[in-house]
Amino acid sequence: MGKIYDLLGQRERAVNEYSLAQHLKDDTAGAQEEAQMYIKKAYNPNQPGGEATQSTTATPAAPAASSSNGTSSSSGEPSLKRRTDDQ
Repeated sequence: MGKIYDLLGQRERAVNEYSLAQHLKDDTAGAQEEAQMYIKKAYNPNQPGGEATQSTTATPAAPAASSSNGTSSSSGEPSLKRRTDDQ
């Protein structure tokens, strides 16, 4: 939950969640070290490896550009497009 709050720019709530995780004393997959790291610096998945960063604000994703065939220009996956009356 702490990572989600960091992404939303709610740093105080994020730190609270990381602190709660530490109180559980469960160290599965290095959870204690990770919680301590994110208490010091906010989570940011845009950093290499999703490392902690000083930034505390979330950046919304940009919408994918659509080509004329209804696919995303970068991934080739289908995208929704508005139907016009002549279709």
